[in-house]
Amino acid sequence: MEEKKPVKKEQEIIYYQEDEIDLYELWLTLRKRWKVIAFTTILFFFTAVVYIFIAKPVYTSSFFVKIPGRYIKTGNSISRINLISAEETSRIISDLSANIQDKNYKKQEIPLKLPEDKIKNIKSITPSKIRGNKRLIEVKIESYKPSIIPDISKSLVSYLNSNRYVKRKIETEKEKLLMFIKESKNKLQEMEKTKKLIYKELREGNIKTLGFNPLDLDTKILNIKKEIAELEIRLENLKGFEISVEPTISEKPSKPKKKLILAISTASGLFLGVFLAFFLEWIENAGRRHKNNQTQ
Repeated sequence: MEEKKPVKKEQEIIYYQEDEIDLYELWLTLRKRWKVIAFTTILFFFTAVVYIFIAKPVYTSSFFVKIPGRYIKTGNSISRINLISAEETSRIISDLSANIQDKNYKKQEIPLKLPEDKIKNIKSITPSKIRGNKRLIEVKIESYKPSIIPDISKSLVSYLNSNRYVKRKIETEKEKLLMFIKESKNKLQEMEKTKKLIYKELREGNIKTLGFNPLDLDTKILNIKKEIAELEIRLENLKGFEISVEPTISEKPSKPKKKLILAISTASGLFLGVFLAFFLEWIENAGRRHKNNQTQ
């Protein structure tokens, strides 16, 4: 019987040697083209340094705005419903931010109640909904001057309250509450007149029997007074947009992120340098093979 040759082991050795040769060739290519890699990496690094020095520092701050709402009494419980939804509020703020970014300063100068030089220092105004909280909305402000952030937040709230849609919603709710208060007061007056009349007739003996307990009138009058008090409180609390949490101003700018920019630019320069090194080596080898084919 013939002995079987260890073909598998020989193939593994050949493959292993080929891998070693390929890695060694790659290393030789990198060592040969190290200047290209170093130049590309340094170029990217210094470009990032120049950008960091040229770029304007941006200061970021957030504050929370309370959305106006109305209260509804269902049984013994009172629930709150927003007059303007968080989505509608975000849309109004986003439209304003888009106009600012498009440099429509003149158009927004009066509504924002800010001079043009301050509006020019606003980089962006970004609204975002808070998960699990429909009463508040978070507004992030990016500005080139941190000192104007409080003015921006106050002016933004005034801008929201001056919106026609918002004003109409609040005025409509106020009219409803005033109408309910008026109706309840008229009802209270009628009940008090009825009470006085009944007690007068009872004292004079004109009425001997009643189909109800006179004390029930007192209970109904107290309930109406309580209802009027609740309506007046709801009317008093019915306001427009308000700042719930004031913006905090950081002394350090949030952008540009120097360390991150330097790290990304250095890594990008290194990868591009390696790619250029292999690309140049491939071009050189391709040219050499082309010349050999022509001479043969």
